[in-house]
Amino acid sequence: MNYDLDLILIHEDHCDFCEELSSLLKSFGFHVTIMQFDNIAASLLVAYDVFMVVTPQNNNQRILTLLTTIRTIVRGMIRYIIAVVDVNDLQVIDYNLGRKAIAFGAHYFIGTYSGKELEQELQEAFETMDRLIAITRPTRNRLD
Repeated sequence: MNYDLDLILIHEDHCDFCEELSSLLKSFGFHVTIMQFDNIAASLLVAYDVFMVVTPQNNNQRILTLLTTIRTIVRGMIRYIIAVVDVNDLQVIDYNLGRKAIAFGAHYFIGTYSGKELEQELQEAFETMDRLIAITRPTRNRLD
């Protein structure tokens, strides 16, 4: 798949995980902008088609607050929101956070380690995005 969409990757602290994620997203064809939580202006957000919010697992409230903000700003516009929780080898993925992220406006939740697992989760997230776009943007009749 080659998506020609603008994606903003919003994170709390710049890390190697964000760099790996950015590289993977570019391989899918996305135009990626990386920005920290604290530097985001609401007026900037409307320019993006896809939002990816990345946070460490130990900061659950932060991701939920940001998801609420994004959902409020892009309400009524067709946008796709993915929440990603960066977990390290010692932590267990909090799927309760995943349910909360969906309730707070995310269309898809990824809680995974890096590598092939992450790539597979991204593939599933984009397949879900394709289905959502197909439902919300019906094809035009060709009458020309």
